[in-house]
Amino acid sequence: MNIYLFGGDSYIAKEFYQKTSQKDKCKIVSRELVEKDYSFDLLNPESFNFSIINNNDIILFFAANSSPDSCEKDFQSAYQTNVIGTSYFIRKFLEQNAKVLFLSSDGVFNGGEDTFYEDSPRNPISKYGEMKLSIEKEFEKNKNVKIFRLSHVYSRKDKFSSYLEKCVKEKCEVEVYPMFRSTVYIDDLIEGIDNVTRNWDSWDNQIFNICGEEMISREEIARYFKEIVSDLEIKIVEPEESFFKARPKIIKMKSNFFPALLGRPPTKLKEAMLREYNK
Repeated sequence: MNIYLFGGDSYIAKEFYQKTSQKDKCKIVSRELVEKDYSFDLLNPESFNFSIINNNDIILFFAANSSPDSCEKDFQSAYQTNVIGTSYFIRKFLEQNAKVLFLSSDGVFNGGEDTFYEDSPRNPISKYGEMKLSIEKEFEKNKNVKIFRLSHVYSRKDKFSSYLEKCVKEKCEVEVYPMFRSTVYIDDLIEGIDNVTRNWDSWDNQIFNICGEEMISREEIARYFKEIVSDLEIKIVEPEESFFKARPKIIKMKSNFFPALLGRPPTKLKEAMLREYNK
């Protein structure tokens, strides 16, 4: 059995490959590769050599246009990538009798004060969320497809943490939008992927909400950073109106299955940050 990392040049895929206990089984598939069998294009899916995929191989589908703003501004191109191309690839993988782990998003929910579990009603407000929901609906109830709905994934390499480090280096004020998510630690996500790929048939449920147990604001992340890593000045600012049209301000996601998949509660953010900075 091989594990194919489609979108192997993405942030999460790189972290997974670096830290997984199954590296010897992994094969990287990326737009950037020149080796023909392991390069692909979501805008030209017919060109991929699907014959390399064998019975019971596992596909980790990391590939996507994951920018909510880009999905709003350039909808047609994003739709070709996130829906048309993605659907084509997954259908072809299933024809090869492979198993597919698809990374969806908490953006399939409309946010607000409600709490969203795996079986909660899905009603996205953004184009990005609509695209993820389209793939969920097409392949839901297929036993060879599992869906990880990601909340904000924290590591010191994520975009917000990189921004905080940049502000420290440049000695500038941190501007923080009032956003709230059930932030999950990257190592918990990787452990979850490892566990589900090792024990695919042990899990009757198809969908896992991948989230922490705390609702965390961007301000709290910045204040933990100030406490643990380096001093900085924090200013709460309101974004342009279009920002919250592309994503909810608050998404409170919970999971009935993720703690069981880990065999423990998810890591709290402060502990995650201490680990990331070896404190």
